[in-house]
Amino acid sequence: MSESMRYLLFVSIAIFAYMWITKRFWDSFLVRKKASFASILPWILLCASQFVSQSVQYGGFSLSPTLINTLVILIVAIFSYEPTGLETYFLFAFFCIMWGLIEITLASLFSFLKIGYQSSKPLGTVASLILMMAFTHVVSLLPNKKERASIPNRLAFALLLVPVGSIYIMLVQFYMVDSYFLSISVFIFLLLFNMIIFDVYTKLSRYFLREKENAVHAEQLFMVSQNMEEQKKLMEEFYEEKHDLINELTALRGSISQDSNEEAVRNLDKILDCYHGMGNISSSGNSTVDAIINAKYAAAKEYGISFHLQICVPEELAIAPRDLGVVIGNALDNAITAVRECASAEKTIRISMGVKKNALIMVMKNPYEHTLRRNRSGEFMSTKLENDRHGYGIRSIRRIAKAYNGDVIIDANNGFFVLTVVLNFREF
Repeated sequence: MSESMRYLLFVSIAIFAYMWITKRFWDSFLVRKKASFASILPWILLCASQFVSQSVQYGGFSLSPTLINTLVILIVAIFSYEPTGLETYFLFAFFCIMWGLIEITLASLFSFLKIGYQSSKPLGTVASLILMMAFTHVVSLLPNKKERASIPNRLAFALLLVPVGSIYIMLVQFYMVDSYFLSISVFIFLLLFNMIIFDVYTKLSRYFLREKENAVHAEQLFMVSQNMEEQKKLMEEFYEEKHDLINELTALRGSISQDSNEEAVRNLDKILDCYHGMGNISSSGNSTVDAIINAKYAAAKEYGISFHLQICVPEELAIAPRDLGVVIGNALDNAITAVRECASAEKTIRISMGVKKNALIMVMKNPYEHTLRRNRSGEFMSTKLENDRHGYGIRSIRRIAKAYNGDVIIDANNGFFVLTVVLNFREF
């Protein structure tokens, strides 16, 4: 490979690493806009400015390309990501300050090791990029507590040795090998190696997190299945006792009315009316829907929470009972948790459920007074203490909706949280 081709390859890899770092940093805190010309153009400008910067850098020091690169990084954040106000500018300042500190630290190290400025340019460029990769990777884990906790500590510690070891190898290569372009080849390899390692680490953390979620999901399904069986059994006993008792009271009323005991008749009428009103709140005819809603209603009543139901579903649905139980159960758990903390709003959970075009549609609406939190993808996060142990409810609902080619829509406005779940029917 000719010297010019090797140099061009080095500059291309350095630019790619620079783009990788910028994207990883902004993705950690901001939500990307949908792909469009306006959102892609800043990345093209960043790539072009970096190419000019790298060319000028190796021709001699110039402050202008550095300032232009810094400005383009801010333009990327403004035009390629959803606006967040002052937060964007604070993050931009944080990013630039950290990169500046890394550059100063490396300059001091090279000065201590008596490495000349001209000689240290490719070494400094690669070392700076590798350290910024490590920095942006650590920063990307900060908003994702669950993802961060899913990786074993030994693996996390071993990852930190990769950039340190890479810089050590570069220094040894620089001192031990006289060939400038052989050193450049090693630098290119180490840059690519670090990018691959950090990407593999991210994929591993997500894999471990999915495994943990699968275990929690399986446990939820098992608990819901048990709960449904117990509720069905209790409901069968309840309806049998209710039927027998109403018949007995009706017969007793007839015998008493013959003696013209009007007061006894009135009392028995009150008992019958009261008993009719004391039944479980949901009586749609679908045993799964009724079992889950009635069980959750029993818990909600203790907090003074009422249910308002509009349910019209058939006795049999082309949806696995345990999946239906997880969706309704998790949705009600979240709603009850939010409503019981309300101090001024009406403590009522409204549930609408029906069938339309071969799909089950459930809409659950409840008031809330706490502050809602979202992650970088815009999804709602748990506000409970030790939230790394919570937050699986909505995630489980989304997973089941995806399995049924359905959808989950969440809207939170004017103090009301509205969850809409669509589950398309399928054959079993």
